[in-house]
Amino acid sequence: LDDLTDGLLIHSENFQALNLLLEKYAGKIKCTYIDPPYNSKTTQILYKNSYKHSSWLSLMDNRLAISRLLAAPDGSHIVAIDENEQEVLGRLLSIHFPDHAKECIAVVHNKKGIQGDYFSYSHDYAYFCMPPTLSRTNGKPVPESEWDYDNLRKWGRESERESAKNCFYPIYVEGDKIAGFGDVCDKDFHPKQANVPCGQGGRGVAVYPADSQGVERKWRYSRDSVEGIQQLLKVHVTSSGDVQIHKAKAEKHFKTVWDDPIYIAGDYGTKWLTNLGLKLKEDLYPKSIYTVVDSIYAVSGQGALVLDYF
Repeated sequence: LDDLTDGLLIHSENFQALNLLLEKYAGKIKCTYIDPPYNSKTTQILYKNSYKHSSWLSLMDNRLAISRLLAAPDGSHIVAIDENEQEVLGRLLSIHFPDHAKECIAVVHNKKGIQGDYFSYSHDYAYFCMPPTLSRTNGKPVPESEWDYDNLRKWGRESERESAKNCFYPIYVEGDKIAGFGDVCDKDFHPKQANVPCGQGGRGVAVYPADSQGVERKWRYSRDSVEGIQQLLKVHVTSSGDVQIHKAKAEKHFKTVWDDPIYIAGDYGTKWLTNLGLKLKEDLYPKSIYTVVDSIYAVSGQGALVLDYF
């Protein structure tokens, strides 16, 4: 059954469903993305007594206690929220994920703003809880037509050859093409300049990560990883004739404020569903599909198991 489907939908009260899922999916979920009740005036849930914040926290506490058991060793939790419970949710997440990196992202979903008592709210939040085993988040892909390039040679602090010896090697260039990559240089080898002629008849050039003053620096990628990004590299010749290797910025890091128009909920959430012929309830506030997609993409990849239990 798993091979024939690309998703599993369970119709259930979510606390019971999470307990059921533990049987099969414990330790396997790469990304948990949830959009729980915001506890605002328009989305209040039924409470006992009058301890509204504590009742909401109990709801979240019970479910987070189970869903963290479902997370893979490198699995992350993402929780959408607004200003009503953002503060206390952050503290609760710190209790459940004490060793995780916790980042609170602001997502601008309404440029006009929703009037509050003192300010108009134009954004809500997404907490990202990422384990130490997740080495980095994915960057947002940039279309090739919009690529910017900069020097593959590192500069500034900790850019000297001695700081990473496996990042000092020649890149062979013939004409305007990269012909190959040489081995890591012996520690006693010191090219006198960044460009050293080589090849039959001197048609090629070996490019080393040395700057214009002859200081030996390093490439931003080690010898065993540079071939994996060869499609992002190009040959650049300066006005003085120096041959350099430049790398494309094919992705951009997600920032802590998401203010791109594609995150506007009305345009890419409500309108999209309306255009599908769906009649929306007045108390339903769909997010932009891009908010959800980019959140999940930041911490997971193709074939990952993603869970949403709200």
